[in-house]
Amino acid sequence: MKRIVRNVTHHADLYRIALYLGVTGYGGLAVLTQIKKRYVYESAIVSERTFNDALSLAQVLPGSTIINLIAFFSYLRAGLIGAILGTGIYILPTFLLTTAAAAFYFRFAGLTVTSTMLTGLNILLIPLLTNALIGLGESVWKRQGKLARRSIFISIVSFILYLTHTVGVVTLILIAGALGMLLYAFTGFIEEGQEELGIVEGALFKRKKAWLLMLAAIVIFGLALYDLSLPLWRLFSSFIRIGLLSFGGGVASLPLMESLFVGKLGWFTSVQFWDGIAISQLTPGPILIVSAFIGYRMAGFLGSFVATVGMLIPSVLLIILAGKIHNRIRHLIIVRNLTTGFLAGFMGMLGAIIIGQISRTGMTVTVGLLSVAGFVFIRKMKYGILLAALLSFTVPFLLAGI
Repeated sequence: MKRIVRNVTHHADLYRIALYLGVTGYGGLAVLTQIKKRYVYESAIVSERTFNDALSLAQVLPGSTIINLIAFFSYLRAGLIGAILGTGIYILPTFLLTTAAAAFYFRFAGLTVTSTMLTGLNILLIPLLTNALIGLGESVWKRQGKLARRSIFISIVSFILYLTHTVGVVTLILIAGALGMLLYAFTGFIEEGQEELGIVEGALFKRKKAWLLMLAAIVIFGLALYDLSLPLWRLFSSFIRIGLLSFGGGVASLPLMESLFVGKLGWFTSVQFWDGIAISQLTPGPILIVSAFIGYRMAGFLGSFVATVGMLIPSVLLIILAGKIHNRIRHLIIVRNLTTGFLAGFMGMLGAIIIGQISRTGMTVTVGLLSVAGFVFIRKMKYGILLAALLSFTVPFLLAGI
């Protein structure tokens, strides 16, 4: 691709890019192509090397890879406030759409039309989750070569433990990490393409007052929620914890959320939770935006806002902090092996979730055909998710005679 260099002199350019990606960002990690085009080739906000280094870092941190990148690139150009604004602008279209969809769902969920629509959405989840599993697997196994068998073993163990509810999800994550450290301890496994991340030198923490003010604001915000509303505090603290543990991208947070909100807290039935996941997939942006759906169920629009903020805080902070220490810790074998175990564990849990979703929808011939067709669309076409959604919507309505 021919490189078009245009110096970015206004922060408004950053926010325009973030808004564009927020409105058009269908297709999960397929959006990376657009991000590279906008930040590297068209606007020259970062170099190609910086992009590749930041991508490798973003993929091993918890949270959405896309959010991590946008927060980091915004920080490099516009500082801490820029990172907050860039992330907020990117997530805004998806947040508003998901909150509106949640309001519609909880008001009209009993209608036949709504029920039929949700049937199609839940079928759509099968190819979406399958595609996510394959994408996550490719990103891990291709780097490991023959050693991938160890990750497959960890995935199988996690799959069995999650499917049989033998241990809790957090315990399962820790088991996967421990297996990663054990199985890769003496293999000499080193990922390729990890060069020095030369973007952060000493500049990341020059504005110490901004950091102190932001950390103080987070603490005050949390204390205010605790004092004013216990449900809002529980939403906020729950999503911060999920944001800290969701290694492997937004999809990796699904086992954590299901275990907490359906199992432990009982805020949702399994049907409601997976309806929310399906609805969130109709919007651009990361799957983590299901936090808005969950928040709305508990406390309306304010709940949506609080839950989404709680989910985003770890991503924004960790990508910036990790950028500073990346060069120091990336050579540590224990760090590489631990994150490898986490990723393999999430693949196993995601496989179990797909089995559960198939069980919930019922594997009829119609569901099977729609799932296969949807998978092909999502895998092969730029906006395949929209075509898959249209197909999943239309067929159930036709079969129901509505």
